[in-house]
Amino acid sequence: MISINTLSLFFKALYAPQKLTQVAQLKKSKSMLYLFILILFASLPFVQSSIQLLDQFETDSQTILEHIPDFTVKDDVLVPKKVEKSFVYQTNSILFTFDPNNTRKTSDIDSDAIKTSMAIALFSKEIYVVVQDRTFSFDYHQLGIKTQDDFKAYIIQTRQLKVILLVVVVILSVLISAFFTGFYSILYMIATHLIVTLMKRSLSYGQSWKIGLVASTLPIVGINLINFLGVLLPFQMEIELVLTMIIAYQMIKAIPSQATKP
Repeated sequence: MISINTLSLFFKALYAPQKLTQVAQLKKSKSMLYLFILILFASLPFVQSSIQLLDQFETDSQTILEHIPDFTVKDDVLVPKKVEKSFVYQTNSILFTFDPNNTRKTSDIDSDAIKTSMAIALFSKEIYVVVQDRTFSFDYHQLGIKTQDDFKAYIIQTRQLKVILLVVVVILSVLISAFFTGFYSILYMIATHLIVTLMKRSLSYGQSWKIGLVASTLPIVGINLINFLGVLLPFQMEIELVLTMIIAYQMIKAIPSQATKP
């Protein structure tokens, strides 16, 4: 049984992963701790952008409040008090659409969200929200909205709950990161085990998972640091997979061909 300091392993995986062949023998508890460290790191860009969004939302939401027309909701349908044409209003962080006539589609709002941090649309029968490429749809009855004042109260309440929202955002970020990092680790395990088979090394799927996990450290850290700076790379997943497999190949190559399963 090999004792490896998990943090030391993490930092060594950033500059000399090909020398970490002993990770195939890493204990399950330390492997899960290592996965947790990667999950936390992978969640940082989303946490950072969410904090910036909450700060900007506090300012821009006041401007949006001033541009919400009077309306009522009857039978779960938005009815403007005056004849209102659909319009779009944009601040630094929010793109607000008032569209009781449904002249636009949710796909249009998705496209709008690319230009800003958050998009909010009031359609005839739903409120459609896009935040950080994640979409949410609510009907008016679901939120108990009967007039524009109820909707404004939600926005004001959101501003007042900033600290709570921040905690929720951090938790959601970690959970989302856990899902994707866990999914990718399984994908890397399959690809790593394929390399193991082709190179005629006798390693179990569990050992392949540990090698793929450590091999993914540098690509995950590098890509997330780039994301942290506000840059989104095209084909990020593909780049991460290719780099991980290159590192995994170097690690497997250093394992003697007579290595056996424990």
